[in-house]
Amino acid sequence: MRETRIHRIGSFLIFSVLMLGCSGLVQAQDISVSPKLIAFPNQGIGTTSVASTVTLLNNQTGSLTIDSFQISAPFAQTNNCGSGLLPNQQCTISVTFSPTARQYYSSTLTITDSAGNSPQSVSLTGNGVIPVSFSPPLLSFPSQADGTTSSPLTLTMSNNLSVGLTISSIQASAPFAQTNNCGTSLAAGSSCTLNVTFDPSAVQFYSSSLTITDSATSSPQMVSLAGNGVVPVATLPKVGGLYFNHQIVSTPSTPQPVTLTNNLSTTLTFTSMSTPAVFPITTNCGNGAGGGTLAAGASCTVEVSFDPQATTTYNTSLTIAESAPGSPLVIPLVGEGISGTESPNITVKPPAPCILPSATEQFTVDATGLSNTAVNWYVDGVLNGNATVGTISTSGLYTASSTTKTHSIKAVSQSSPSLSYTASVNVTLSPSFVIYPFVASIPVGGQQAFQAQMCQVPDLTNVSFTVDGIAGGNSTVGTVSSSGLYTAPATAGKHTIRVADSTLNRSSGGVANVFSSITADFGSRANTTAAVPADMFGYGRGESIPTTAGRNLLSQGGVTVSRMSAEIELVFASGTADWTKIDPLVATVQAAGQRAILQMNQSPAWLQPSSGSCAGQPTAAPTNVSEWAQLAAQYVAHMDSTFPGVVQDYEIWNEPNATGICTSADHLNTYLAIYAAAAPAMKAQAAQDGATVRIGGPVLSGYSQLWLSSFLTNTGTAPYVDFVSYHQYFFGSSQMQAQWDTYTGNISLYEATQDPTIGAAGSYARVEEQVAAGKQPSGAQTPIYVTEYNSNWAFYKDCCRSDSIYGPLWNALYVTDMLDSIYNGMPHMPNHIDYFAGSAYPWFCMIGVQDSNMDCLYSVDATPVPYPQYYAYDLIASPQYLGLSAGGYMAKSISTPTGGGGLATTAFYTANKDGIVITNPTSTAYSQITVTMANPGLTGTQGTFYQISNGAQIDASPISFSVKGTSLSTTISVPAYSVQAVSLP
Repeated sequence: MRETRIHRIGSFLIFSVLMLGCSGLVQAQDISVSPKLIAFPNQGIGTTSVASTVTLLNNQTGSLTIDSFQISAPFAQTNNCGSGLLPNQQCTISVTFSPTARQYYSSTLTITDSAGNSPQSVSLTGNGVIPVSFSPPLLSFPSQADGTTSSPLTLTMSNNLSVGLTISSIQASAPFAQTNNCGTSLAAGSSCTLNVTFDPSAVQFYSSSLTITDSATSSPQMVSLAGNGVVPVATLPKVGGLYFNHQIVSTPSTPQPVTLTNNLSTTLTFTSMSTPAVFPITTNCGNGAGGGTLAAGASCTVEVSFDPQATTTYNTSLTIAESAPGSPLVIPLVGEGISGTESPNITVKPPAPCILPSATEQFTVDATGLSNTAVNWYVDGVLNGNATVGTISTSGLYTASSTTKTHSIKAVSQSSPSLSYTASVNVTLSPSFVIYPFVASIPVGGQQAFQAQMCQVPDLTNVSFTVDGIAGGNSTVGTVSSSGLYTAPATAGKHTIRVADSTLNRSSGGVANVFSSITADFGSRANTTAAVPADMFGYGRGESIPTTAGRNLLSQGGVTVSRMSAEIELVFASGTADWTKIDPLVATVQAAGQRAILQMNQSPAWLQPSSGSCAGQPTAAPTNVSEWAQLAAQYVAHMDSTFPGVVQDYEIWNEPNATGICTSADHLNTYLAIYAAAAPAMKAQAAQDGATVRIGGPVLSGYSQLWLSSFLTNTGTAPYVDFVSYHQYFFGSSQMQAQWDTYTGNISLYEATQDPTIGAAGSYARVEEQVAAGKQPSGAQTPIYVTEYNSNWAFYKDCCRSDSIYGPLWNALYVTDMLDSIYNGMPHMPNHIDYFAGSAYPWFCMIGVQDSNMDCLYSVDATPVPYPQYYAYDLIASPQYLGLSAGGYMAKSISTPTGGGGLATTAFYTANKDGIVITNPTSTAYSQITVTMANPGLTGTQGTFYQISNGAQIDASPISFSVKGTSLSTTISVPAYSVQAVSLP
């Protein structure tokens, strides 16, 4: 019994202790929350879930005080708990989930109160999801042939919500279309499929959206759709077909390729390929005979040659019939047949002499292509003339009558009477009498030939020469022979060489600048008033350079501007712009780092007259200038957006004062009307684009005071003139016999280039005079562009184009004359000098394929090399040599600038070089010429001597300078007919 009692007492004690302990535990857990975890279902971002309820229960015997409820975004709570709960009382907390991103969220609801187990917590989780998602997120179609439908691309649409989705509509806009299996609803967590197709109706880029309207809060959903519509069969080149320009008759050209690419997803079947006989073709397309097939995505080539049979222009097409939509393919072919050598022709020399009454003049005939060169001579239409008009012998010796008058001298071929040529002779008591050259720069001890001329004809009889008034001169002033050969004295100075004709009782004087050193003062590089603009040098016929590699070669030579046709006739052939006819060309200019000058000189067929001699002529003046002006403005808008900074210069028309514009109306007024309509429209478009463009003209053939004055003072044109442009050719087809420095009945090219009136600097000065008198905004500072120049405009071979000696010589002389215009009183030099042409077969080019003819051949698949004239620019402008293509400044002064004879020199400095260019256009070689750089502004005494060698390369060698105060001097050899330069460093 005792043991049992003790056991009972112990059990009771243990129970009591346990009860006390449990009582404390129960007291701690009397505050409860339920549930302890809320896992929200997937919730669309930007939406708020249905509230989940949490119950808070007070199981204590006493009241509960609630201090706070804490919860973090994107979870939120509301409650009805107030500040506390009585014993056995409960309240509810409503928790919501509002995700803002596509991610997993976790957080905690925390309740702080007076209970012993405070705080209480509830774990919260949830996924923020896109309510409706698409895979892939966008559809980008591969290029699709216009007029065909693509294979469908599949799009999966998924409902990521926990509730069903009601679908109101699924829409795609043309040229995209869709089908689907989605129906009108999509269950929670399920997907459906949409199939989208692309059916382009034009060659362009398409961008659109697939739009799904549904019950999701993010409705409507949009899926981006994109694709390129391309031609079913692509052709290269794209730019209006193939240009053969000039090709010698009965001489097949090098073939040019047309590459065809099948953009269809199916095989292409050829039916035929055809061209006129003068454009023979070979092909590896299909069966090689116009039939066969071309696999999807594959390419093949048609090689086209040009074999003209007449001296005419051919405008035709390569026509390819095949199975693609839009068949047949029509690729334009353009070529001009030329004789290559002069056609049977006669010319009379000299063309316009002047003589005293009863004096004589010997006329001669140059006959080309005639086995019998005999002619009949006429004076004022009278065979052999008479006493009244003067007589002419069978050998061409004219004896003037005793009265003054101008008479015509005509030669008629005896074997081909249709061939004739008429010159004129002015019988006068006061014929023009001058000395040539009018100025010459000669080293001490050097020589220069002076000559008396009457109307540019050498006067070789009854003339005598003096130096500074001394007959024959002497050792102090220099001596002159009876034929006019002047030998300079041993000391520097300026001397007057005068020639007198005792019969005329007239005299004329020239100046010999005798120098001991060619000295350029660089003004320590502080003289920045005479800036040389960057990108000064360019090339014409830019559309005929077929590859970027060719343009890169020109850029390497410092020739960085491509003057090219805007191809208006092709771009606007249908009235709607087809930029594929010009963009690939401009793209190659851009790729070569060049800029373009666009010639706006054509009218599309629908703006050409429908009848008359100008019908069908691309150069016809537009029948509606307002419409043409809008086309020009469209060019500005397109180039500003597609090639920003590449095309800033626009020339309106080309040689409108000659054959460059076709119209039966007055050419000048027609041109002014075109410019007055187009220029304001183009400038307004540029302003709208936030771009800068320059509009200019009148793109003259030669010089015309009337045209320039009218253009620059007309109220409709002058306010819109940003630059003035003109062309300069020294000879035409009747002067093909002209030589470099020999009189042939024509003056020499050397004399013409240096002539103070018609020469390079002379013509520029006359243009600048008109510019200074104009009413355009920039006045005398208006930029002047020489956008074409060369020796002779005829497409025949002449003395000096492409010649290994005279090619670089003449171009260096021309550029020197233009740069030195600032030393001769001009306010600025030309802003552009554009050689004609980059490539214009035959005999006009800077680059091409060299052969025995040096005929400038350059076909699409050829590898071009520099022609001799290229090296003049290479030396002066390329970064490898003097670097003037990047711009610079002229030297402060030069003691022997270019003039009418002797050495021609120019000097300038660029970012890292001081340079002096010395051109010797004469037959006299000099072994010791001192060259001095005064105040160079660069340190060091080591420089470089450059010389163009045989028109094929530039030789460079180090050279040392000696120091004399602030000047550096060196000595060089100057061969006859040569171009060289000295630079520091």
